[in-house]
Amino acid sequence: MEKIMSILEKYLTPLAAKMQANKILSAISKGLMMTMPILIVGSLATLLSSVQITAYQTFITESGIKGILDVIADFTTNSLALYSVFTIAYSFVKNETKDNGISAGLLSIVSFLTLTPQLIIEETGAKAIGMEWLGAKGLFTAMFVSIVVSLIYKFFLERDIVIKMPDGVPQFVVDSFTGIIPTVVIVAIFGAIAMIFKMTDYGSIHSLIYALIQKPLSGLGTTLSAVIIIYILEGLVWFVGIHAIAVAIVVLPIWLAAGAENLAGASNIVTWGWVNTFAGVGGAGGTLGLILLFLWKAKSEKNKSIGKLSVIPSLFNINEPVVFGVPIVLNPYFLIPFVFTPVISLILAYAFTTIGILPITSGISVPAGTPIIISGYLTAGWRGSLFQLFLIPLGILLYYPFFKVYDKASVEQEEIDS
Repeated sequence: MEKIMSILEKYLTPLAAKMQANKILSAISKGLMMTMPILIVGSLATLLSSVQITAYQTFITESGIKGILDVIADFTTNSLALYSVFTIAYSFVKNETKDNGISAGLLSIVSFLTLTPQLIIEETGAKAIGMEWLGAKGLFTAMFVSIVVSLIYKFFLERDIVIKMPDGVPQFVVDSFTGIIPTVVIVAIFGAIAMIFKMTDYGSIHSLIYALIQKPLSGLGTTLSAVIIIYILEGLVWFVGIHAIAVAIVVLPIWLAAGAENLAGASNIVTWGWVNTFAGVGGAGGTLGLILLFLWKAKSEKNKSIGKLSVIPSLFNINEPVVFGVPIVLNPYFLIPFVFTPVISLILAYAFTTIGILPITSGISVPAGTPIIISGYLTAGWRGSLFQLFLIPLGILLYYPFFKVYDKASVEQEEIDS
């Protein structure tokens, strides 16, 4: 283990240092970490809303509590892109210029919303923006927009292309006029981009990104090789900030149909319920093992806190605080285990099912928010629950060397910051 950690430290630490030294990647990382309080609250709201106990669901629905919890989730976790587009631009401009970064952050929100398609409500003719692109699904576009806005804004400030105010004018007035020229230019640029995309079949830049990912995957089916390809790609797109639904949506109809066939007596190994139950114990990337390491073994105060705050939601496969709070996004320390922990889990599940250790799954698509062990039981009986329990120490083992190197680097950074 020491030799493995030495190799990882030799290669990952310099790579992480280079990425951290990159002004753009550093701003993205810091911006995502700033959303941690929102993600924690949203994860708890999602958890409380989705506990699958009939009496509990009846109570929170009839009392109106579920509606409130869903609203909280919508405007916290499910609006992640909207907040990140501000925090990333804010972090970049504040670090790279003398500006406080607030104007750049607000301008990034305007630009992002300009690129986001509006909905027309036929009955009233009112305009609305759907939630689809405001959450993690729109995060890649949010990162792109915030960085482009920041670079343009910085260009104008560094060259002093701003409206000058006479001496004696209060500073807050000066600050408000400073951003007028870059604001006009940036809004015009993104307005033009939005107009161009509206004239295409895609309709928006969001749809283009997802179409480019989905088109090459449309021929995949229910084979083990298809599962491996899908989950490697899901891990990679998560890593760069694109929601994995961009990949999963391609095979979702196929895997749902396979589950429906199993309900009618077929014996498909790969179904939607099967992959959901065994791919990601703790959420995308199978991060429960990592969270338990943060909770039990971390020496970094930041990592300890993340472990404490994330462990309960992760039992219900809710792990946004880890993915975006650590963050795992654009974090080279965790790329390998985040991509391959689900892949290894599914290869083992496929092998165990083939030789009869695990049963053919029932075909049930377990509701989101169903806790592990229970989801395993609903999908594959007591053996499904037992296999999920086995996946927890497997995840700990796979994440452990990467966690140790990352935690050591985190402690060193905390000592520097203090």
